Parts: sequence; structure tokens; C-alpha cells
Amino acid sequence: MAIVNFKQGSKLRIAISVTHPDYTMDDYDFEVKLYINSTSEYIIFSKSELLRESENRYIALLDTSIFKDKKGVIRYEFIPKITTDVGDVEPIIGKESCIAIVR
Repeated sequence: MAIVNFKQGSKLRIAISVTHPDYTMDDYDFEVKLYINSTSEYIIFSKSELLRESENRYIALLDTSIFKDKKGVIRYEFIPKITTDVGDVEPIIGKESCIAIVR
């Protein structure tokens, strides 16, 4: 994945794509946490807040001005939830990725 520099206040379309041998992203509920490393600021998108592009690709629309003049590498954490007969399961799928650098 290419790391691209963006200015504060840039509007980004961030593709979230995770593959699993038994499931598509359409099959389960999930959240995506976007944050700048080394800061405590983040935003969480629920699946319903993302744009569905295909069964394994969703798009988050992010205005980097929410990070209030913070600079650093934007990363995401993918947080899937799968409900089974024994309760909720949180498999580790695509846990963290680098997206862009905000300067």
C-alpha cells in the first residue's frame, strides 16, 4: 500500500477491504477505528456508516480536520463481530493498517 501525504482538512475516501476464507464483509457486523498514531484522537465508523462498494470492500469518508491540527500516520483498526451459538466472537482479521500521513 502506498503512503500518501495529505494536508490537514483533506477529505479522504478510505477503502476498507478484508478477506477471510469463510466469510465476506457482508456476512458480519464490524466497526472501523481511524486514528493518528501517537495521539488519543480517533473516530469509529460502524458498518452502516460506510459506503458499500462490494461484498469485501467498504469506503469510509474521512475529513482529516477532525484530528484538530494533529500530524502523523493515519491508521485503521478493523473490529469485526461475529455472533455464534456460544456468543460473540471477535476474530483477528486485518487488525491494523497504515493509510496516509497527515502533515
